[in-house]
Amino acid sequence: MRRKGEFSRMQLERDYPFQVAIHPDLARDISELRFYPSIAPRRKTMVLRGEHRVVVCFGKEDEARAFMRHSQGELVRCG
Repeated sequence: MRRKGEFSRMQLERDYPFQVAIHPDLARDISELRFYPSIAPRRKTMVLRGEHRVVVCFGKEDEARAFMRHSQGELVRCG
């Protein structure tokens, strides 16, 4: 059950389709990251090629690509 004001996974992927997978150790360092105005209010996790990753979602592709270069992450597809 979802609480009022929470983002569902479907809503996150619909509103923030540009997603960058990063190493979990880097995710702790970006907790106060607000250089990118289109960053989603929450993150998700996934397993990518057998390794745990944190996925940071963006509403704008140019911001996702800039973050990808900054964090040495990689763009991933929604879903």
